[in-house]
Amino acid sequence: RRVHGDRISFLCDMQVSLQLVIAYLVFAFVFVVFALYKIRSQTTQTDEVHHVLLEPPGQVTIVLRKPPLTTFQNHCVDFGTLIEDNTRSCFVLPVIAVSLLLAGLSSCQVEDDPMKLWVPQKSKADDDHNEFVHTYDVPRAETLVFVMKDETNSSVLTLDALKELYTVEQMIRNFTYEYEFEGKVHQVRLRDVCIRAFNDSDCMVQSVTEYFTNLHQIPIPKLTQDTMNTILTDCFSNPRNPHCVGHSKLAIPPSLIIGGYNLNHYFNATCYVTTISLHNGQDLRSRSMNWEVGLIELLENHNRHHKENLLKVMYSTERSVVDEVLHIENETFTGVLFACYFVAAVFLSVRLSSPWLGFFS
Repeated sequence: RRVHGDRISFLCDMQVSLQLVIAYLVFAFVFVVFALYKIRSQTTQTDEVHHVLLEPPGQVTIVLRKPPLTTFQNHCVDFGTLIEDNTRSCFVLPVIAVSLLLAGLSSCQVEDDPMKLWVPQKSKADDDHNEFVHTYDVPRAETLVFVMKDETNSSVLTLDALKELYTVEQMIRNFTYEYEFEGKVHQVRLRDVCIRAFNDSDCMVQSVTEYFTNLHQIPIPKLTQDTMNTILTDCFSNPRNPHCVGHSKLAIPPSLIIGGYNLNHYFNATCYVTTISLHNGQDLRSRSMNWEVGLIELLENHNRHHKENLLKVMYSTERSVVDEVLHIENETFTGVLFACYFVAAVFLSVRLSSPWLGFFS
């Protein structure tokens, strides 16, 4: 399951729902009081009901009196009378009050860090998490899986498929994502947030293409199928070969970058696997998370506009997991809130539809 864009957090949903609840209560209360006033008006007009029975030799009149209202009903009726006499003011003032409350949403900040949403601040769990992240800087892993769209020819170790993989990776390396934070527009690229194995190395990207980025190798755009097979055979058998170490300066075993093969039959692989490592420390975590948002949008657009490509891209990011959890929470809470409003509206409509049901009796 893929995550489409950045979703509003559960905490922000709670803030919005609070304003809706206040608005609902204000208008519901006005409605109830007005309805009670109408009940009072009907009761006063029909306080005495004359039933005339024509029986010889004369006319008999029977008078039925309805029971008086309770003290609470009288107070509600008085308040309802006040509202009816000042209808415009009683409608405008609650609208202004609710609008002022809703104005606070302009400063609502979207919070999508699960630790901040569900772990109490300054608790032991929060302190342990901060210490662990600060000490070890556990990287954020972004995983891309490339498979052939044509199931009849599932092997991905072809020259055309490798060139497509290289094109997508170059697109990821070069794209710039813009986001707004504290009223300012910021830009972030992969090189700004990626982890490097060494100070003079490139971003830590584990991929088949790393076998071809060494200065001693032929660039991918100029490869032939035979040359590609030769290089892959050498690098699969000995990933520590200096000619197979790419810009990241890491020896990458084939089990990390291809999949779907048995034993050492590497050329039967049915998928490429590309893994990108990002910083997760306190100083760069926010930028990494925003870059992940841009990565999701980039890959979604790629899949949508390049349907003729040989490879299909499937992907998962740290952001995907967080957003998926938040999406489930949001859907659950929204459903419960809607059900509560619906039940309350039906209950009020039914109980106030007739004065004879005795709403407060």
